[in-house]
Amino acid sequence: MEHLREEIARIEDKPATWFQDGNEVPRRAEAGSGSWNRWEAGEARSSDWPMKRGHKEDFPKSGRLKRTSTVPAAMSGTALQPRPCGLSAGETASLGDDVLDSALGGGFPVRGLAELHGDAVRDAGSLAGFAMALAGRLEAAPSRPVLWITEAPALSEAGLPYPMGLQAFGVPAEALTLVAARRLEEALWAAEEAARCAALSLVVLEVRGNPRQLGLEGTRRLHLRARGTKIPLLLLRQSGHAEATAAPLRLRIRPSPARPVADLADRPRLIGAPVFRLAVEKNRFAPPCRIDLVWSSHDRSFLCAPSSGGKPLPGAVAAETADRPDPARPAGANLALRLTG
Repeated sequence: MEHLREEIARIEDKPATWFQDGNEVPRRAEAGSGSWNRWEAGEARSSDWPMKRGHKEDFPKSGRLKRTSTVPAAMSGTALQPRPCGLSAGETASLGDDVLDSALGGGFPVRGLAELHGDAVRDAGSLAGFAMALAGRLEAAPSRPVLWITEAPALSEAGLPYPMGLQAFGVPAEALTLVAARRLEEALWAAEEAARCAALSLVVLEVRGNPRQLGLEGTRRLHLRARGTKIPLLLLRQSGHAEATAAPLRLRIRPSPARPVADLADRPRLIGAPVFRLAVEKNRFAPPCRIDLVWSSHDRSFLCAPSSGGKPLPGAVAAETADRPDPARPAGANLALRLTG
């Protein structure tokens, strides 16, 4: 087990000590606040902690995290103090809502890899819509285009992005470049090369399921390259499930019933703004949460919305068809009876 911990720590470029002591390191938002005790080495889980391989400062010789009730003088006012956001300025992009930005630890990370996945292939439209909305927030333009990389199985299931629909997310059709790879290996090669290009506003890699090439080691390569170039890279998984990856942020996206048009409340069947049901499953800078987001095409921003809890289009059940073969009779004995008397 110790060897496995050391290997995982080497791959993620983290000290192996944070695995120990029951992994009781508090979340970053809770460190130093309220009645929580402070930790001398509690920030080893954060990606912005200056911890490199072989670094031994601030860790006890026993390899265990040591709890203390005060902040060491050498670290007072630094990462152990609570901050308004988990990432530094320039590493996040606002989604347009302060509550949402706070739930993500300061905004959506725009340096490195972020993972989006849906439960089924039919949720591919929600994944693509969220990615395009994010591209609109990043002000994608022909001079700073979006590179969308997809493999053949994912393309055959979800289809091509609709150019006219991009305008609803504030993305010109000329700002989208599509790369359709025949094999997953070709798509991964294109994603690694695109992660080196700082002229792109966003790189999207769309795959089907959970291929072994995009495990912990494969996603770490993508994350390090994109983080070094300071551009966002989205990994879209169709019908994928949560697994161990190097992405600091993992979101589960599902469609939600659209809100009714506010100015036409008497016409409830009109489809309003799209709604995304977002579940934060993994975040290094904020606790997990669930929230419904409404995309405003006019403001080009997300807005938090309370869950409706209703059906998309409530109404009566459709009438049964009358031009079909006679259905089967219910089970039982049929007796011929004759009335007398």
